[in-house]
Amino acid sequence: MKILLYSLVLILIFLSYKFWNWHDGLLNTFRLHKTVVMQQKTNAVLTKQNQRLTNRIYNLKQNKNSVELLAREKLGMTKKDEQYYRIIDKSN
Repeated sequence: MKILLYSLVLILIFLSYKFWNWHDGLLNTFRLHKTVVMQQKTNAVLTKQNQRLTNRIYNLKQNKNSVELLAREKLGMTKKDEQYYRIIDKSN
């Protein structure tokens, strides 16, 4: 009878260990859930960034003034008879 009891206790210990620590155990499930939540947050941020870039591309394709404004801001381009002044902040 004691052998049966000991074997049942050992089986119980093994199964509880497997339940908590095995590759598909409860602890791993919690870790995976945390990883999924973090990835969903990252995906949400990247989706917003993609939407902003898509809107900017649309504006550049549809509105020719946007291209001119971008060229003036980023490249310092000017029209004929215009002068470009660059102000440098010396505190940096």
